[in-house]
Amino acid sequence: MKALHLALTPLAGSPIRIVNALNRHTGISARLVVLNPVAYGTRVFENDLTWIPNDEDILALIETADILHFHHWMDLADNPFHFDFGRMVARGAKVVRHFHSTANFIANNNKEILDQIKDDPFPKIVIAQHQERYYPHARLVPNIVPLSAEEYTPLTRKPAEPSIFFAPSSPRSAWYSYDPLLRWDTKGAPEIMRLLDRVKSQFCAVTVRVRQNIPHDQCLRERRQSHISVDDIVTGGYHLSSLEGLSQGIPTFAWLDGRIQKVLHELTGADELPWLNFHLEDAEQAFSALLHDPDLRTSIGKLSRAWMEKYWSEPEMIQHYVSVYHDLYENPESFLEPRFNLNCKKTYWFVQQKDDLEWTTRAKRNMPFLKKISKRFSL
Repeated sequence: MKALHLALTPLAGSPIRIVNALNRHTGISARLVVLNPVAYGTRVFENDLTWIPNDEDILALIETADILHFHHWMDLADNPFHFDFGRMVARGAKVVRHFHSTANFIANNNKEILDQIKDDPFPKIVIAQHQERYYPHARLVPNIVPLSAEEYTPLTRKPAEPSIFFAPSSPRSAWYSYDPLLRWDTKGAPEIMRLLDRVKSQFCAVTVRVRQNIPHDQCLRERRQSHISVDDIVTGGYHLSSLEGLSQGIPTFAWLDGRIQKVLHELTGADELPWLNFHLEDAEQAFSALLHDPDLRTSIGKLSRAWMEKYWSEPEMIQHYVSVYHDLYENPESFLEPRFNLNCKKTYWFVQQKDDLEWTTRAKRNMPFLKKISKRFSL
């Protein structure tokens, strides 16, 4: 079986890690074509193929693909690749839509595109992060982390002076909007940096590394040398950087809301999660405790790595994608059954509303003024 992955941007290195794992651990032959691999400027990621119009090798991959794996949504005929992928469907290729962001973000709040995403007939999958709560008809799949690769393993010898690593991908304030749907557009970089400044003022013998717009391989190296990693302690979600930090055996901060915790339990079967689960507002004392206790840092780091080895191994996690590909051919009706029904008030409460209300309360308490947000569209 041949699977061709297509993406407009690197998507934080998620697609290439899926493709690499498929090639390493399954009998599926996978390739990735990215339209713009430098879309994030100097924040570059590993890549496979860059789209070149009319390139014979890429066209051959498209023509012979059994599966077209689209990361995010794009029209099969009218798309930034300027290629009619519908012809491949007509000759028998299967299509799967893979979502890494909310539909509002992908569509830039364009109602026409939102309706197209909502009504799209092709099977959908969604990363098992905050996005999943907006895609009831999409199957959960994990991001992939190559635990055995050296840069993802714990560093046995580190500098004696403790260090904290934080690499935000957005400069937005945590409280730039009180609209709960827009909270995913921020990691609260300004507020977290102020928090880390306060931590440093109380514990002078600490290095705080805040890195923005650096290549991914450099990010991995610098985090690996650190003693504490910070992902997202604002929104209630987590990102690939969390999984990387846990894999590297580093105590990793992220605020996981109730829905995310349920999804992680569902995906892994784990009763306990290794994240240091703290709100931005409540994290300062936890940082202080870790900085003052190197043995505690070491034990939590070992627990983090052990958890990843038990619950997030690459050979096991990639089987989610193998199952998706199998079902595209052998069990396509399995994609029609929704995971939850947002028209049920009780379900909507636990999937979205409860955590949205908690976010709105925090935003109003922390925001110096409330920013009016134009009416949005939701799936």
